[in-house]
Amino acid sequence: MDDSKRLSLDTETWSNQELYEVISSRYFILGNESSKMGSWEVKGANDCNSSEALLLLNNHLKSLGMIGTLSEHSIPILTIRPLPPTGEILKKWQQLSIWSLMSLFLTIVGSEWLGRYDPNKNILSMNTMQESLIYFTFPVIFSLLFASVLRSFIASKSNLKTGLMIPIIFPILYPVWPFGLAGLISQKRIDFLPFPNRKRLAIIESIVPVIIIFMGLIFTMIGLLLTSNEPPEITKSPIVFTSSILSQFISSIFIGDIVDLRLQWLHPIGISGIGLSMIGWILLLPIPGFPGDRIVYSLLGQSKMESGSQQTTLFISSLIFMIIIFASVDYLPWLFLSAFAAWQRFSPENVVDPFVVDHNDTLSQGFKSKSTIAFLLILILGFPGIAPLSNLESYDSGLSTENWDEDIYFINYENITINIPLEPEGIMPVSGFLQFSLEGSNSDLWEITSDCYSGDEICIFNNITQNSGKYIQIFLTMPEIIMEEKIYLKIVIDVIDNEKEHLIQISNTNYSGPTQVFWELVEDSDTPLICTKINILTGDIGNLSTNNSYWKFINSTIPDEGINDMCLRGYEGAIISSNRVDQQFRKYGPSIEFIMDNNSILNWDMPIENTNPKIMISGSEWQIPEWFNSNDSEYSIMYGPNNPSFCKSMESINEVGSNWSWLIEAYSPIQFKQGEVINGTLIMPSSGWLILCDDTEIISKYTLSEGLDIIIENSSIGEKITNSNFTISNRESKNMSISIEWHGDSINTEIWDLDIPSQVNSNDSVQISINEKSNDPLHRAVWVMVDVSGITIHLAARCPLQGCSN
Repeated sequence: MDDSKRLSLDTETWSNQELYEVISSRYFILGNESSKMGSWEVKGANDCNSSEALLLLNNHLKSLGMIGTLSEHSIPILTIRPLPPTGEILKKWQQLSIWSLMSLFLTIVGSEWLGRYDPNKNILSMNTMQESLIYFTFPVIFSLLFASVLRSFIASKSNLKTGLMIPIIFPILYPVWPFGLAGLISQKRIDFLPFPNRKRLAIIESIVPVIIIFMGLIFTMIGLLLTSNEPPEITKSPIVFTSSILSQFISSIFIGDIVDLRLQWLHPIGISGIGLSMIGWILLLPIPGFPGDRIVYSLLGQSKMESGSQQTTLFISSLIFMIIIFASVDYLPWLFLSAFAAWQRFSPENVVDPFVVDHNDTLSQGFKSKSTIAFLLILILGFPGIAPLSNLESYDSGLSTENWDEDIYFINYENITINIPLEPEGIMPVSGFLQFSLEGSNSDLWEITSDCYSGDEICIFNNITQNSGKYIQIFLTMPEIIMEEKIYLKIVIDVIDNEKEHLIQISNTNYSGPTQVFWELVEDSDTPLICTKINILTGDIGNLSTNNSYWKFINSTIPDEGINDMCLRGYEGAIISSNRVDQQFRKYGPSIEFIMDNNSILNWDMPIENTNPKIMISGSEWQIPEWFNSNDSEYSIMYGPNNPSFCKSMESINEVGSNWSWLIEAYSPIQFKQGEVINGTLIMPSSGWLILCDDTEIISKYTLSEGLDIIIENSSIGEKITNSNFTISNRESKNMSISIEWHGDSINTEIWDLDIPSQVNSNDSVQISINEKSNDPLHRAVWVMVDVSGITIHLAARCPLQGCSN
C-alpha cells in the first residue's frame, strides 16, 4: 500500500452540478435533467419512496448549506437549492420588552372602556389600570401567548424555528375598532421557513387563528355571564356589538334571549373575547399574506395556486367581493380588508409563497375534505357580522313607541282596552310621565282611565329599562251615541329632553265616514280650502250637504262607493266664524250630513288642522299683556318649537313676579303669580307654539309667527272677536292706520253700529265699538288682520241657507 501512487484530482473540473448529482444519486434514481441547474426527474432508490429518500438527502445536504425539494408532478422533480436565510429571531429580553409594551397599550385601552362605563373612574388611576389588566389585558395577552407558543412548539417538531408572534396594539379606543389589538406578525418570513410538506404547513398556519377564535369564544361567554341586565352609567354613545353565529348559539343556551341586551354594554372581558374572535377570523380569510391564504395554498397545492386560470379566478372573485362590500357595507374595516385583498391579488409579486420542501407528499383525500369543511365552517360560524359593532347614537332617547298600536277598530257601545309596553328607545333607564287625551269629533264625550293613573290622567313611570318588561293598560269608554268619525288617542311622553307624542287612530269601520281625524287646511287664504277623504261603504247611496252658509262644496255631493275626495271652499271669515274649538283650540269645520236613500243620516263634525290662535312677534321679544292671566290664577307658560304641545307634568322651577324678562327654552315652563302680568317679557323665536297651563290642563294655545306687534284685548289677530267693545294696542314704533272691510251676502246694509277710529298711534291703544243692528238671523263674524299697510277690521255677515228675511 505504501508503494501505491496518490491520484491528483483537478477540483476546478468538479462542478456543483456534478457534486449534487453524485450526492443525489445515492438516494434517488435520477432521470432526465430539468432545465434548472441541480434538477432531475427522480425516483426513490433502495426501496425508499420519494419522500423518505428526500429526508435522507436533506440530512446530508444540510451540512453543505443546501436543501432538496420535490415537485408535485407524477414523476417528481428534485431540485437542489441553497437553504433559505435563517433570519434573526429576537432575543428573549427583546421579545419580553415588546410584549410588555403591548400589554401596557392594551391596559390603557381597557381603562378607556372602564371609563366609558363609569364616568367616575379615572382611566389612569391605579385601581382602574389594575381592573383593566385583569379583565382586558390578561385575556388578550394570554390567548396570544398561548397560540404563539403552541405554534412555535409544533413548528419545532418539524425543525422550524419560528419564535413567538409579535402583537400590534394601538393604545387608543377607536370607535370602528375599539379592541386595541390590530394584528399579529411573524418574526420570520414565510419563505424562510422550510415546511416539510403541505400537511405540516396547513397545521402550523391554522394554529394561531383557530386558537385565538376558540379563546375569544370562551372569553366572550365569560363576559356575557358577567354583564348585568341593567345598563351602567353611560355618558356617551355606547358601542354595541354583534357576536358570531356560533357565539350567539352557545350564549343563548347559557344566557337565554337576553344576549343582544347585554351586548349593548358588554363587560370588558367579553369585549376582549370579541376582539380576539374577529382577529382570528380575519387571519383565516384567504387574503394573500394571511395564514388563511397559506391554508388554501396547502389544500390546493402549488401547481393549482400558481396556474394562470386559478390566479385569474381568485383575482376576479376578490374584485367582485370588494364591489359588493363597497356597495352594501358601511363598516370601515371590511371596506379596508376587501380593498387590500383585491390589491394583493392584483399584485402577486408583493406576496411570497410559503416554502414547502416536499410537494410530492400530497394530502390524503380524507384530510383534505375534513380540513376544507372545518375551514369553511369556522369562516361561516365565526363570521362577526356585516356590522359587528356600531355606535348607538340614540342611547338616551326617552321611551320607545316602536311596538305601540297605531290603529284600533271598534264597534259602537263597546269599551276599548289598549296595552302599552314601556321600553326605552335607547339603553339608559327612563323616567317620566304619560299624558292621555282624545282629539277629534266629540272626543270630549269619551272617558279615559288607566291602570297607572296617579290622578289628572297622568301616568308616572320610573327607571324603565329594556329588562323591566312593564306594560300599562288604557281603557276607553265611548259615549252612547253612534260614532262615525275617527278620533285620535294622543299619548304625550313627557321625558326631560325627549318629549314626543304618539297618536293611535280609533275607527269605526261599520259606517261610512271620513278617513281622517281632521280637515286638512289646503289653502289658508281669505277664501280657505279644506279637504278630507271619505269612505263610502258598499250599499250606502246618498247626498252630502251642510247647513253652514260660510262653506260650499267644490266637488260632487253624490259620492261613489269607496274612497272619495271631499273639499269645501269657504267665503271670507269661514274659519273665523266657527264657534267651536277642540282641546287643542283647533276650530271646527262645517258640519256635514250624509243623507242616504234609506232616509238614514250620518253627521260628520271634525276640527280643522292648523287653525289655532296666533301671536305675532316682531323680533325676538314679546311682552305679555296684562290681561293674559284673565282668570287670576297661578298659571305657567311654556314654549315649544314644534309638536308635541302639552303642559309639563312636573312643577315649574322658574317662578317670576313683575318687571321680568325671561329667555324661555323649549319645554321649560315658567310660572307667574296670581293676578295680572306686569311688565313680563318673553324672549323666544318667532315660530313654534306658546301655551298657558293650569297644572297639566291647557288654558290657551297660540301659534307663533313673525309679524307686527299688534295685540287685541282678550283675543288674537285673525281670531273671531265676540265682545262688542275691545281694545287694539299698537306696540310698534310707528303709527298704524285702521280700515274696514265688509264681507257677506246680506242685502241689509244697516246691520252694524260702528265706532272705529282711523288710526292708532305708536305705543298707544284705541277703543273699538262694534254693535249688531237688525233682527235678521245673520251669521256674523268680526276679526282683525294686520300687515305693513295697516290694521284692517273685517266685518262679515251671511244669510242662512234659507235666505234673509229682508
